Amino acid sequence: MEGEKYSVFFYGTLQHPTVLRRVIGHPGQQLYHRLAILFDYTRHHVKGDDYPAILPWDRAQLLFSDPSGARPTLEPPPTEQTVRGSLVSGFSRMDVELLDAFEGDEYKRQIVTVVPLAVQQSLSVTADDDRVVFDSIVYPSKEQIPELGTKAYAYVWNKPLETVDPKIWSYQAFLKDNSHKWMGETSRLSYLDVDNRRAAIERLTAERSLAPTLSVITGSSGISSQLGNTDPASDSNQVEYVFGHAMRRHFYFDEGYVNLNHGSFGSVPRSVMDAAHKISEKIESNPDLFHRVHLIDSLKSVRLRLAKFISAADVDEVVMVPNATHGVNTILHNFHWKEDDILIEFNTTYGAVSKTVQRYADAVQNLNVQKITLNFPTQPEAIVSLFRGHIEGLQRKPGATVVAIIDGIISVPGALIPWEALVKICRDNGVYSLIDGAHLVGQIPVDVQRADPDFLVSNCHKWLYTKRACAVLYVPKRNHHMMRWTFPISVGYISPPGEVKIAEQYDWTGTIDYTAFLSVNPGMTSPAINIHYPSLILNSTGISGENRW
Repeated sequence: MEGEKYSVFFYGTLQHPTVLRRVIGHPGQQLYHRLAILFDYTRHHVKGDDYPAILPWDRAQLLFSDPSGARPTLEPPPTEQTVRGSLVSGFSRMDVELLDAFEGDEYKRQIVTVVPLAVQQSLSVTADDDRVVFDSIVYPSKEQIPELGTKAYAYVWNKPLETVDPKIWSYQAFLKDNSHKWMGETSRLSYLDVDNRRAAIERLTAERSLAPTLSVITGSSGISSQLGNTDPASDSNQVEYVFGHAMRRHFYFDEGYVNLNHGSFGSVPRSVMDAAHKISEKIESNPDLFHRVHLIDSLKSVRLRLAKFISAADVDEVVMVPNATHGVNTILHNFHWKEDDILIEFNTTYGAVSKTVQRYADAVQNLNVQKITLNFPTQPEAIVSLFRGHIEGLQRKPGATVVAIIDGIISVPGALIPWEALVKICRDNGVYSLIDGAHLVGQIPVDVQRADPDFLVSNCHKWLYTKRACAVLYVPKRNHHMMRWTFPISVGYISPPGEVKIAEQYDWTGTIDYTAFLSVNPGMTSPAINIHYPSLILNSTGISGENRW
């Protein structure tokens, strides 16, 4: 995962190489840029600011409408119903994190299709802005998108429509009138968030290199006035974490107990448990006020943090469930199974999930359950080849639904599966991919926009160190219409053909203790999640085996 590279389409201030280099903090030796065009979007002035926002044209049209009919609609010409910008390729994950910090919550990073227009050139040799203002370019037609288009991230405006002006933003005007504001010492406030994020990443990198004998000073995991939101930087209490045996005192383990099975149930750090107690006390101080007023916003804060952590396009693509098994059951429950549908599992599928498959085989007459056998030791390429052969060789009847349940990391044996490659095979062959990522989140980077599974569920009480039971369920918006039932069904249920709003459905599925869900924020501030565990895995491979298999 470390070597993955990302492409981003820029249309505003970040088209300027000086601004881009300032954000990512290096000359961009590995980056290449070229002019590109994004169809069916428009670029507008953000009210009161120098930078622009892009909007899908179907949303931007509302800027030009006049419901009263008192004045004519002043829509931009078709040539302005596209966005010209710079496609930059070769970003690292750290680069993208810094770009996220720079853009902030005004934008959401999502995948779009752009059409490159020119030969790419190295960003490191681009000394000024001249080379990103391309003149005399022959622009392609919209019909050429399937032939020429390429996927890239873009930062799309995430605030209400009234925060932008209908006026089309011009990069040339920015260069002439406002680019100087983004250069030199006077510009440092514009980069405050990204500089803080860079400093945090650099500290983390340095700390990883010192593990497992690392000593870290960090704030205690108190909670803010809004339930579930923690800001370690604002804590006055300081806790020292010394990795190795000294770390035991931050957990509740019995004397002499060696915790070699964290993966089954998770182990809650004392700091997270302390934060959870404070959350519980806040809830119990006025249960009616909490459940009727504060709960929804508190859950959204957690979902927003998790959505960013797994690179979801929208916060409402992420909801909370108690555990991965619960999530898998919920997803399978929402399929309308019928005779000759196909449900695929592996011989390594988690026991409870395999029993769920068996239940549907018992309940649905002639449901075609298939099992793919993995024999270890093996290699990722062999797994991909085996899976492709099975999927491409399926004998399916017209109209049959096919679902493949794919592990992210197998429990027994402990092995990382090339699940992203398997998802692509499913997508190419009209098969739904359901990722049982019980052990994924917190162990390896997860980018759901990039991988694009149909469904993914992952526990938080394991490698995010939350209070149990807590898990995240991801469903991209294209599949929301399928998720009509929660498990159990509750007050959020909407009868067909009403629009399914899964975030609203899952905010309340009956009275439960929400402390575990709200412990996500303090759990994700634990140094163990980001520092010690990755280094420990790398340092212990010689003990457990010659490679990951």
